[in-house]
Amino acid sequence: MHLSILLSALLSIPVSLGWNEDFQIVCSGQEFRLPVYSGSRIVTFTPSYPPGPRRVLLENNNLKDPRFEWTKDRTLLLKDVTHGDQGLYSIKLSSGFTDETVRLTVSECIKTFRRGYGETFQHNIPKDGSLLEFSPRGSPPDSQPVVLWNRTDLETSEAGRGRLGSDGRVWVAERVTQADQGNYTLRDENGKVISRSKLTVNDKTARWRAVLKSISVPSGMFVTLAGFILFMKRYPNCSLTMIINGLRGHHTPAANPPRGNVQVTAGE
Repeated sequence: MHLSILLSALLSIPVSLGWNEDFQIVCSGQEFRLPVYSGSRIVTFTPSYPPGPRRVLLENNNLKDPRFEWTKDRTLLLKDVTHGDQGLYSIKLSSGFTDETVRLTVSECIKTFRRGYGETFQHNIPKDGSLLEFSPRGSPPDSQPVVLWNRTDLETSEAGRGRLGSDGRVWVAERVTQADQGNYTLRDENGKVISRSKLTVNDKTARWRAVLKSISVPSGMFVTLAGFILFMKRYPNCSLTMIINGLRGHHTPAANPPRGNVQVTAGE
């Protein structure tokens, strides 16, 4: 009898504690908010990427990690989240029991765009957008990004690649090339990341291959057409009229043109 009562009490402990587990996904560079509701609680963090030991973030209303802020509404605030902030956040009561856990996953949240060589690339600029940065493809991770547009510094905007549209809502880069490939980061006036985008530009030859593949002609005509295209790329100033006139000028008449024997017979 006493054993059954003891088992029932043990099974009811997690329910009575009200242990809640939550999962959150935050984009890299954005904010992570963890409501605590009481300064007497203890908040710990166990990283998962890379794995590491558990450490205390908040205890007795005192912050243990300078990267976090303790707001007036009793919320732990972490700005500019990185992949190293992934892991398990535990909120413990003063008694030592865990009241709530939050498992955080950090994602890149990068929008991908693909444009053909010479096409136009547009990047939306929201009202809170203040700075557009560009990191070329293949640049070192520690290199400084290029400022393409700055709401508070028009000289930088005019000197950089691209321009802001007349409505102020879109940044436009015309006739893109491989030099425009890379990551575009949009920030607000406080430096907080609003969005990240990645642009890939197809090379010139891809456009020619696409055009040639779309043409269905006999093999002989295909070779002639390919040779003509290569000739025009090698001599771009040469027009089709010049080619025709040149062919006519080099035309050699027959050495012995055939002559017809015409005999006129007088009527008898």
